[in-house]
Amino acid sequence: MSPVAPPQADMPTAFTAAAPMAGPRGTRAMVRPPQAPQPPQPPRTGQSPVPPQEPGPGLSGVKAKLTALLRDKRARWAAGGLAALVLLIVVLSSLSGGPKSSRTVTVPQVAGMDRATAAKTLSDNGFSAKFTQQRNNTVAAGLAVRSDPSAGTGALRGTEVTVVLSTGRPTVPDIGANTSLNQAETAIIAAELVPAHDESADQYSTTVAEGNVISVSPQPGTQLDLGSKVTIVVSKGRPPQPVPDVTGMSHDDAFTLLRQQGFEPYDAGADFSQNVPAGSVTRTTPAAGGQIQGSSLRVGVYVSNAVQVPSVLGRSIEEAMQILQQAGLQPDLKGRDRGFGLIIQQEPNAGELVKKGSKVNLRAIP
Repeated sequence: MSPVAPPQADMPTAFTAAAPMAGPRGTRAMVRPPQAPQPPQPPRTGQSPVPPQEPGPGLSGVKAKLTALLRDKRARWAAGGLAALVLLIVVLSSLSGGPKSSRTVTVPQVAGMDRATAAKTLSDNGFSAKFTQQRNNTVAAGLAVRSDPSAGTGALRGTEVTVVLSTGRPTVPDIGANTSLNQAETAIIAAELVPAHDESADQYSTTVAEGNVISVSPQPGTQLDLGSKVTIVVSKGRPPQPVPDVTGMSHDDAFTLLRQQGFEPYDAGADFSQNVPAGSVTRTTPAAGGQIQGSSLRVGVYVSNAVQVPSVLGRSIEEAMQILQQAGLQPDLKGRDRGFGLIIQQEPNAGELVKKGSKVNLRAIP
């Protein structure tokens, strides 16, 4: 092998002169030696350096870039709007506790069910039940009439549904005899019926006080439709009753008879009668034959205070005077002095009825 020559130091590249080329018209072209690149010139004072310019694209290239830029912006806008919409849905869903469809349930039909069945049906569908009662003309007692919210409407799970249970048709309340008219009317209204009182239909009664109820029609316990009429018959008190004639009876006998006929006799006073002896009844108030109407049957009884003139014929003057004075009468001897003598005449006669304190004229002999 030939020995390797040692590396030489870097030397400037030698440029070999090319062979002369023919110039125009036979002249020689001058060969210029290559020139070294010139260093960049510093900018003049007050001027900014101008970056090197790349050759610009054509008109079609500019349009393509603008179209791409617009498409890029629209894409960013659409993406931002979609993100905002999704965020809004998430927020609203979280505020409402989840999707509405998962919390809203249709209220089931419970009309016609009993209480237990209606409560279970509502519970199975996610509702709680509250029960109230109401009279109804067509739905049997104990069955549901309707609900609130009504069947078929939507409501949130856990909503309390009010169920109206029927108590059936109203019945005439228990109104007994001697109930006051006001109490009877109040009870009928409370049963959702209408009280009707016709005064012309009122009746007399010996057992029911005036103004109180004798009866109602229809009778208590009868079922009626809501708003039906219930007629009330009210007592006018005792029927008119004629006062018996007790004139001439003793005080005690008269009282006994009046009480037996339902009256309430009382002592009305005393008065004089030439036909009724002392202590016997002279008259009554109301008078005999008069009628008493209403609950009060009081009868006033008057008795005679007449004095029956005693007989003093054949008595001594002194004895006759004592007898007459004891009877409440005043003896009159026509101016004769008291002394010995016998009564041979008197006026009024023995047995006549006179007022107390009346004078009795006497004639005596000798």
